[in-house]
Amino acid sequence: GRNSMAGSILEVDFNPRILDATKKARINTVQELLQLSHSEIARRAKISERDALEMLKAASQQVFTRPPCTALDAIRNLPVAQAALFGSSFLTTGCPRIDSFLNGGLYARGILEIFGESATCKSLLCMQLALCAQKSSQLGGLEAGCAYICTENSFPSARFHQLIAKMDPENALRLSDHVYIEHADSVVDLNTIVDKSLPALLDRNRVRLIVIDSIAALFRLDYGLEEATARASSLLSMGARLKQLADANNALVICTNQAASADGRTFPALGMAWSACVNTRLMMTREDQPDGGVRRLLHVVFSPYMATGTLPVVVGDAGMAAAD
Repeated sequence: GRNSMAGSILEVDFNPRILDATKKARINTVQELLQLSHSEIARRAKISERDALEMLKAASQQVFTRPPCTALDAIRNLPVAQAALFGSSFLTTGCPRIDSFLNGGLYARGILEIFGESATCKSLLCMQLALCAQKSSQLGGLEAGCAYICTENSFPSARFHQLIAKMDPENALRLSDHVYIEHADSVVDLNTIVDKSLPALLDRNRVRLIVIDSIAALFRLDYGLEEATARASSLLSMGARLKQLADANNALVICTNQAASADGRTFPALGMAWSACVNTRLMMTREDQPDGGVRRLLHVVFSPYMATGTLPVVVGDAGMAAAD
């Protein structure tokens, strides 16, 4: 759709005489055409309003090729509605019950945040998704690799290879070959990776998942309390650039975030500026049990396609799965 919007209006399948008149009125691209009303087009191009309306319809159908979807469609047949509204790319978590809880998996575009306190297995879920992304589309994967950016600690290679051993015991898929690891020690480093390293990596390799683990560490370290305005501006810029990368490469960006607590409530770090960048927010929590065990929960906080809710999960050698 992006290339069609930027194309010349002469590429629209319509009466050449009317298209030529429209171009002479300095309406040069499909995007410029679609931003105007049919009345304005008719006035500027000196054509009939009926012709202007028909030309708008032709341009719209050429750019927006997915079938229309109503709210009733969404209620009656969710998979069809998802395909119409979002496209067909959803990333599996590797657990059918978690996928069902997430309304079909993770929509493979935009920015998804996973936040929680320490030891809630945020990084484990990210590594699991990095491996699942390489699965075939029939198995819920993206048939693509992952760019994994570490900011707090070194990449947990031992746990990563333990997951691989469970997912691909014979190493037939060579899963580790398609996870590209970068390290950022400062916001400056992260900017360099996002602006230079990632675009080059995405040009050379088929990558449709970008993980930043975590987004909070650097921004909380590099900006003091008196620099809140500068931090907010930097976060908004980072969010915009990550979304541009995701859009240009049909990719999903996953950012882990730290958690803070006040008055018995847990909330994500980085404030409203970062929250405005996030499309879907998940939260991981853990509760110590009297018998010495741990109860883990996955929460949907907000999303354009998932209902809010909570799912108990367990963690083992094979990764995260829904609790029995």
